[in-house]
Amino acid sequence: MLSIANVSGNDDASRYYEKADDYYTKDKSPSQWQGKAATALNLQGEIQQDKFKNLLAGILPNGETIKENTQGRRGGTDLTFSAPKSVSMQALIAGDYALIDAHDRAVTQALKYAETLVTYRRMVDGELKKVPTRNMLAATFRHELSRACDPQLHTHCVVLNLTQREDGKWRAMDNELFYRQKMLMGVLYRAELAREVQNLGYEVRVTHQDGRFELGHITDSQIESFSSRSQAIEEILKKGGKTRESASPQEKQLITIATRQRKTDVDRQFLKEHWKEKSLESKIHYQQKLKPQKINNLSLAHNGVQFALDHLLERQSVITQSQFLRTALQHGVRYNTFKEIQFEIDRRLKEGLLLQFGERITTPEAIKREQMTLQMEQRGRAFNRSIFGPQQVDKFLEESKLNEEQKKASQLILTSSTWAVGIQGLAGTGKTFMLKATNELAHKQGYQMVGLAPSTSATKELSKTGMESMTISAFQVPERQKKINSKTVLVIDEAGMVSSKQMEAVFRTAFHYQAKVVLVGDTQQLKAVEAGKPFAQLQAHGMPTAGMSEIQRQKEPELKKAVELAARGEIVQSIAVLDKSITEIQNEEARHAQIAKDYTELTKHEQKETLIVSGTNRAKDSINQQVRQNLGFHGKGNLVPVLQDKAFTKAQIKEIRSYKIGDIIVPERNYSTLKLKKGSQAIIKEIKNSYVILQKEDGSRIKWYPRHKNKVGVYQINQREISQGDMIRFTRNDPQKNFDNGERARVVKVDLDKTLHIQKENGHVVKITGSKPLHMDYGYCSTVHAAQGKTCEKVLIEADTKSLTSAQDNYYVAISRARQEVKIYTNDRAKLPEAMTRENPKEAALELRINPEKIPRYNPTVQQTHERVKSKKDMELDRS
Repeated sequence: MLSIANVSGNDDASRYYEKADDYYTKDKSPSQWQGKAATALNLQGEIQQDKFKNLLAGILPNGETIKENTQGRRGGTDLTFSAPKSVSMQALIAGDYALIDAHDRAVTQALKYAETLVTYRRMVDGELKKVPTRNMLAATFRHELSRACDPQLHTHCVVLNLTQREDGKWRAMDNELFYRQKMLMGVLYRAELAREVQNLGYEVRVTHQDGRFELGHITDSQIESFSSRSQAIEEILKKGGKTRESASPQEKQLITIATRQRKTDVDRQFLKEHWKEKSLESKIHYQQKLKPQKINNLSLAHNGVQFALDHLLERQSVITQSQFLRTALQHGVRYNTFKEIQFEIDRRLKEGLLLQFGERITTPEAIKREQMTLQMEQRGRAFNRSIFGPQQVDKFLEESKLNEEQKKASQLILTSSTWAVGIQGLAGTGKTFMLKATNELAHKQGYQMVGLAPSTSATKELSKTGMESMTISAFQVPERQKKINSKTVLVIDEAGMVSSKQMEAVFRTAFHYQAKVVLVGDTQQLKAVEAGKPFAQLQAHGMPTAGMSEIQRQKEPELKKAVELAARGEIVQSIAVLDKSITEIQNEEARHAQIAKDYTELTKHEQKETLIVSGTNRAKDSINQQVRQNLGFHGKGNLVPVLQDKAFTKAQIKEIRSYKIGDIIVPERNYSTLKLKKGSQAIIKEIKNSYVILQKEDGSRIKWYPRHKNKVGVYQINQREISQGDMIRFTRNDPQKNFDNGERARVVKVDLDKTLHIQKENGHVVKITGSKPLHMDYGYCSTVHAAQGKTCEKVLIEADTKSLTSAQDNYYVAISRARQEVKIYTNDRAKLPEAMTRENPKEAALELRINPEKIPRYNPTVQQTHERVKSKKDMELDRS
């Protein structure tokens, strides 16, 4: 584990490091200078208190003062590396001090990487730039106790606020990259320590996906007996009805501070005897006289690197080097060290299996996919077949109720002779209305327009145009593709949310069957969950595109102006227009309470026409609870188990370490050999090395190998109190009961056996049993992502400027949902414009400036595209 904190440069800070209990410079806390700057300053061996104090104040050993030395300056940055509890116990209770040396070596390796991140700031042509120096001075202090006097081996590494430039001058260092790469430095330490521990003969077991581990012979319950402070924190959270997972960062920080005890001097011999007695009570059998071994798992680095690629590239076409290293190391703890992972990455770069520009990395496959999509569109410009002639369609459109922009968009679809066209339409410009009129005209010419969209809710909206509509996933079924022909027009709605992989698949099917393609969407709204941004790429590449910017949805003039400004990226001006609608409440809980109060003071009809949106799930849950309390539902309902999607990538689903006992597995297809039906539920009861034991709904147990049968959803169970009158939201499609993911409904009755009577928006009432975990949640507040595609009269927006979800696309989507009114609740009115101008960039692989000779070339022909359309037999083989 790694924690980071800034250290001040005043006398109080230096006294803290010199005198606080057993900290730092006493015999029982060995100290040492480390880093290239230590050599330059001739500092070595044990740390001298006076020199350390001066360096914190910015005074070098030769008396020189660091530039920018001011009162209140940062004296340094404390990187604290903590060994796993079981390692501390084996070292300090059983007396295997070789583990302490192993910890020291792991810390040194982590500091060597930290040193590569060091920069200083310099003005260049009027612009402040960061210049790498890659040298630092660290004062390291090792400790053995927690504040509760439990065994806790840890080292404080105080990186002093100084670094040496190339010209030999000393300057204050910039520590931003320490914070940005905290997780990487932490897992690097764990990976090195795991290798050192195994070399000593110990077995290790990985306990978390981030690479945390413990010694194999000490159990979790035995570890817990030596975690007094952790138990105290858990107890306080429990009293407040919270867990570590559900508590906010602020709550956890306050509780951590509240439970922090002052370190006191203790009789070490007495303490060690106490630890031994406690170990006997917990039946801990410490290992003795193990045979050292030399482990070299360079060949296994392939697994960690491949997992990182599969996991990260599923949702991004371009990844950073630090992301890549961190994920590969997290997967490789127990098997690989930093050098082994880096060696495997370098090998792949050298062989052209990876492509890199600066800190960013992609693959030839990602580039090939994007190239194929763009090249098919470009070749399709010579398609030379339109639905109508220009003069024919003009006559029909003149008689329609479309506005001028809508007419031009419809005209492009109907008269363009190219294979693919785009409609870039802002939110609320009447794209659905335009498509309805266009579909009717195309039908007159014998053309069938088929709607495709990334979500079921979007297909429902698209079906209002009169065209047959389905999700892009459903379209991949070969039987449905066979209905496509040269008289088909595939309309891809919400095209901005379609990934590169999905777009390529639809394009090659349409290309093969000579069907025309229409892409409809808005590149300014939310992006695809998976990798790529093909709609934006196709527009930039010259695909014929009509624009629709005349907003129809917003009826209130000021709100309409704010939405128009947001659509153009003028966020600061947009927020200024809505200034009177902004409420500042700094305290998070009070802010959520105000949102709930404003919502519950509305009439029932107004509540039905109001959306509350938040950036995070945590804020969503808090607001939902406050609303229920205000409505008088709290404590008057029945607890119902609900399922929360763990949102695993395909790579995570295949990995055993991803799972926890109690997780729910829901198959996305039938598995006849396991007798698991699509949509059924099975709970994880045991986790083995290569498989898990599932308990099915009938109580029987089976072995499940995730690596081989992985078309599943993974969920965790939460409890929700459901009362009569509650608004709920479905979180998964249910074709049998005709529920869509994101659809809201009202609970009109709850039976004693927890059967819920739910009234849909169309008035139809259905029954669902609440004894089985349900795919639903409260429906008062949802995240911005879940709100895209919705329209209502009023929107209440929770806008925390400290959250990274406060960004341009989220802001634009949130305010454009409302017809009449928007109210924004923020913690900081002054910082709101800056926060909402953040971008959530979705980078394309082709945007990297990579040497053209290293980029694969692919020019698809109709025959090649046909060869990539899988036959039914191939699909069946894949599924098996």
